[in-house]
Amino acid sequence: MDVTKKHYTFMLTWLISITAWLMSAAAFAESKNLTVAVANNFFIPMQKLAQTYQEEHDTLIEISTGSSGQLTSQIEHGAPFDVFFSADQARPQYLLEKGKATAPITYAEGTLVLWSKNSVWGHPESDDHKPNLSGRIAIPEPAVAPYGQAAKEYLEAIGLYEEKKSDYIFGKGLNATYQFAATHNSQFAFLALSQILNPSSEIGGTYWVVPNHLHHQILQDAVIIKDTPNLAQAKDFIEFMSSPRAQSIMVDFGYRIPE
Repeated sequence: MDVTKKHYTFMLTWLISITAWLMSAAAFAESKNLTVAVANNFFIPMQKLAQTYQEEHDTLIEISTGSSGQLTSQIEHGAPFDVFFSADQARPQYLLEKGKATAPITYAEGTLVLWSKNSVWGHPESDDHKPNLSGRIAIPEPAVAPYGQAAKEYLEAIGLYEEKKSDYIFGKGLNATYQFAATHNSQFAFLALSQILNPSSEIGGTYWVVPNHLHHQILQDAVIIKDTPNLAQAKDFIEFMSSPRAQSIMVDFGYRIPE
């Protein structure tokens, strides 16, 4: 092979390699990861929602979970999240006022339940009757968990909060509270209905839906974090949450869709 032909072959191989690299780099650039911070109550539904979204989009959803208070603190101190799904409206509004997030949208209304480890339990026959809470009661910490605040409001409304104080064990969030129940370290637990309806849940026992009028309405807001490098993907994912497919998944987990 003469020098000219060798040079031509080398240049052709080089061009093919560079073209393949550029195409790979372009594909990588278009494939974005989205880091989503999710309150404990919405973690399992979010896994299903993320899987559904990824079936139709070239975006990988990475999920981080904790109590709404914990995640808000992390975002305030610069945690690299793109979107935050809270269990309340107060914390997204707080992040908006601090210049850390965009305007909130309400994506769901949650349901508080009182769980008992007993398969048969004499739950209140009416909203006016006090439940028979004999034993340890697991509650998400009200200061950081909106469902814990709702549980506290309910117990105050029926006049049991002070009376039962010595029986409480507090979880740092709904996940920790669920573990108290699942390991039978508590006889009762205030949980999100979504945790009970989780198909992989083996918690057993029975549960009672706490009447809505005995605690604040659990409206849950989401925000896009300011300065996210993945703004287009974040907006698209937020819009996906209002789609019939996404709302159907949320309803399956016991959420109500705000009008």
